[in-house]
Amino acid sequence: KGVTIIDDTYNANYDSMKSSIELLGKVNDKRKILVLGDMLELGEYSTQLHTDLGDVVFSSNIDKLITIGEYSINIENRVIELGMNKDDCYHFSKENECYDLLLELLDKDDIILLKGSHGIHLDRVVNKIMEN
Repeated sequence: KGVTIIDDTYNANYDSMKSSIELLGKVNDKRKILVLGDMLELGEYSTQLHTDLGDVVFSSNIDKLITIGEYSINIENRVIELGMNKDDCYHFSKENECYDLLLELLDKDDIILLKGSHGIHLDRVVNKIMEN
């Protein structure tokens, strides 16, 4: 349906998340939708690294942000703190909770990046998009 999907749902660490978000930020001719799941197994650094990603998301001029998981709420909180419109941010505890919203949001010519640790199951979100 004209949507470009970047499926990077297998694993995630801070550096790979940062690089992927910055790459999406370089796209100029499409509406940019970012779906981020938790980076798992970060231990005591989880909250801070997710918060730090909020700075990257904000500076990348993302149009819509969907976060999924326990720690990714820190990404959303940070981008809102920095000035992103709260109405452009959505948070869900589990991946299946975002299906309806995401399918409603997607328009022709959008580009969407999905990235998170495999345990967050963003691959299921990709499959849901592809089915529709």
